[in-house]
Amino acid sequence: MPTPSKLMLGPWRVAIEAAATEVATHALSLPGAIVKDPVGLDATVAMIGAHIPLVGSGQAFDVALLSSADGCHALSRAILCMAPDAPVRDTEVADAVGEIVNMLGGSMKRRITFGADLVLGLPIFIHGYLQPTDRLSVIALPVRLGTIETIVLVAGHRD
Repeated sequence: MPTPSKLMLGPWRVAIEAAATEVATHALSLPGAIVKDPVGLDATVAMIGAHIPLVGSGQAFDVALLSSADGCHALSRAILCMAPDAPVRDTEVADAVGEIVNMLGGSMKRRITFGADLVLGLPIFIHGYLQPTDRLSVIALPVRLGTIETIVLVAGHRD
């Protein structure tokens, strides 16, 4: 069955809302998640975070969870059940945020309704930003996990 290749906000937003709530409440012990309206990629230029590929059925997407350095530290402390002021090493942040984006991506792929049989790749932590091109489209949705401000990106082929 052919699957659509266009990156459309509707199905991804639904998947992000449910996945973010699931990860926030179950993995991070936070009160929930709030997904806001899409923003431009200029909002992400100074952010860092983890990216994970979702590929299969002739489709390829990238999901990213970005935040400020302080936000990534707070996410790391939450998943590691650390005190809010506990020191956290850069390697712990990379591993912890990578695990969070892995959980987020897994939860999202279960909810994608356009028929793609997607599998997760390995998460990578990046200090930098994603640049759209004539062939790459990006959706950027601000997501508050508890009190931590993040942005979830979904990148895919532009039709």
